Amino acid sequence: MRQSDDPLSEVMDQLNKQFYRDCGPAEYLFIRLSTLCVVGGAKDAFTDILAEGVEFGGTNLQLAYTEQPDEIVPPSSHSTEDTERDYFIRIESHHLKHLAIETLLRLFLGHINVPLCPWVEMSKVTYDFKKRVEAQIVNADREDLQADIRQIMLGLPRSGTVLNEEQRERDMSDILADVLCLFAADWLDEAKSYNATKHGLTAVPGAAEFSIGPQGEEQVNIASGDSLAHLVHSKWDKNTATRQWSSVTRWITISYAVTTVVLVRFMIQALWNVARARYGLTDSFRPLIWPPSFTIDELRKLKAGSTELSLSLFEEYKRY
Repeated sequence: MRQSDDPLSEVMDQLNKQFYRDCGPAEYLFIRLSTLCVVGGAKDAFTDILAEGVEFGGTNLQLAYTEQPDEIVPPSSHSTEDTERDYFIRIESHHLKHLAIETLLRLFLGHINVPLCPWVEMSKVTYDFKKRVEAQIVNADREDLQADIRQIMLGLPRSGTVLNEEQRERDMSDILADVLCLFAADWLDEAKSYNATKHGLTAVPGAAEFSIGPQGEEQVNIASGDSLAHLVHSKWDKNTATRQWSSVTRWITISYAVTTVVLVRFMIQALWNVARARYGLTDSFRPLIWPPSFTIDELRKLKAGSTELSLSLFEEYKRY
C-alpha cells in the first residue's frame, strides 16, 4: 500500500480498497461456468429443479407440462427441450470463453508496471485495446512478457534479481506466457463471432458440416459439429460505394471453451491475490497452483477443431 500525503494517492488507495475488496471476477466466471456445466452435464437434475419451481427476485420460475395420458407420444431423438439446451450451450460456451479471456487481458494490461490504481488504468482503455493486446502480449518481447507475468501473476521480482530456490519453483512464467499468448490470439481471431454472441445474440447456433471432393465420389470432411453462424461485411469501397456481405460459420469446440475458462480463472485468481497484497488488502497471497494436465500442447489439440468458413452473400450499394 502506498503511503503519501498526496491527495491523488489517497483517492487511488480508496479506489483500490473498493476494487479489490471482494473475491473478484474469477468467482463470477466460476458461477457462469458452473451454470453451463450443470445445463450441459446434469440435464435431468436441472430439469427437475425447474419442474419443482425456483423462487428468486420476486418471481417463481417453473416449467409447465401439458399431460396427455391417453395419447402415446413416440420418443424423439431430439426434443424441443434438447434443442433449446443446445442453443444455450453453444452460445454460452463461446461467449463465456471470450468474456473470460477479455477479462484476463484487461486485468493483465491494467496491472503492468504496478500503477497507482489498475482500476483507473483499465477504465482508460477504449478503442485501442486490441492493438495493445497484439503489441504487449501476442507480439511482445518474450523476456518482457515473462517478466510482467512474474510480477503480476506470480508475485515475484520482475527482473534484475536472482530468484531463490522457492521462487524458482514458483516461476511458471514460461508456461503462462504460452497460454496467455494462445488465449490472446484466439480472442483477436474470433472477435467477430464473439461480438455476434455479445451484441443482440445475432449468432445462430447449430451443428454444421463442411465436406469437399469431386461430385459422385467420397467427400473429405473438413469441419463438422457445434457451430455458430453470423453475418459480416467489409468496409465501404470509396471508389464503387459498395460493400460485401458474407455468412461466416465458426466451428466451436466446447471442451476447449470450458478448459479455457477453467485456466483463465486460475490466472485471474493468481493476479487478484497478488494485487490484493500489493495494494494493501492482505498481508500475503496464495501462490498459483497450475494443474499439470493443462499443457500448451494439450490446449492446442483441443483448439484444433476451431475453424471457420466464409461464404459470399451479396453486394450492398451505398445510398446517399
